[in-house]
Amino acid sequence: AWMEARLDKPVGLAEVAAAVGQSPAHFSRLFSQAVGHGPTIHLRRLRMARALDLLASGRANVTETAYAVG
Repeated sequence: AWMEARLDKPVGLAEVAAAVGQSPAHFSRLFSQAVGHGPTIHLRRLRMARALDLLASGRANVTETAYAVG
């Protein structure tokens, strides 16, 4: 949910890890174990899903979508 709320902003591993009180390495390891892929891939998948939704619904054009999902 934290990542989804920030899809339009640059988000780095250190920032995500700090939000949950973990070191970047520890957070990345735990995240990968829990989700099955790393946080960077997860963020990219969230952005792609949001972009597909915006484009398919017609609520935004390509440029608006690009800004909306970073």
